[in-house]
Amino acid sequence: MSVPILTTKYLAMPALGLGTWPMKGADCEEAVGTALDMGYRHIDTAEMYGNEEAVGRGAGRHLRPARRDLPDDQGLVGQAEGPGVPRRL
Repeated sequence: MSVPILTTKYLAMPALGLGTWPMKGADCEEAVGTALDMGYRHIDTAEMYGNEEAVGRGAGRHLRPARRDLPDDQGLVGQAEGPGVPRRL
């Protein structure tokens, strides 16, 4: 799959990603694993979704690239102390 890359002064990340809200449990785990197997490299997650464990299990069972190759976009949503700066895992 060839996906355009969005580039800013802070990071480069795939323009296409899998949104994990409102998925939970086994459905979320399977969706994340399947997306990674299909070539997705951007998994949209947030603590407020409450599905961190399922996302982690799905990624852990199906992850082919090194985790450092997946962008972490949690910092893109404004936080209580102000906008976050995206970080790499």
